[in-house]
Order: sequence, then C-alpha cells, then structure tokens
Amino acid sequence: MSTGTVIFYAEDKGWGFIRPDEGGADLFAHAKSLVGASSLMQGQRVEFDEVFDQQRGKYRAADVKVL
Repeated sequence: MSTGTVIFYAEDKGWGFIRPDEGGADLFAHAKSLVGASSLMQGQRVEFDEVFDQQRGKYRAADVKVL
C-alpha cells in the first residue's frame, strides 16, 4: 500500500484527488473506493492501493483508508 495526502475532495460529488508521498501524478479517488469512511477532507493522510483504470488509461486510488 502507498500513502499520501488528500489535496481536494468534493463531498457533494463523492470524488477527489490524492497526492502520493512517493511523487508522481495525483490520483483520482471515488467515494466507492473508501474503506471505513464515507468522505475525505483536504489535508487528511490516507493509505491506498494504486490500480490502473482501463477505461481512463491512467492510475487511480483504490481501498482508500484514513490514517
């Protein structure tokens, strides 16, 4: 699992972005990918799996857990 920081989350839309600690592109995170939480807040530290989204052709965050 990787770790990172929530840089944006639109609770009303149910999605946002995570900046990985290891660097690289920010990752999309959907509310359906959250584990043990129903929402995220900007600045929260999270742990997640990075998975490739075939439809979009890029990586996204999955199994996102608040630390």
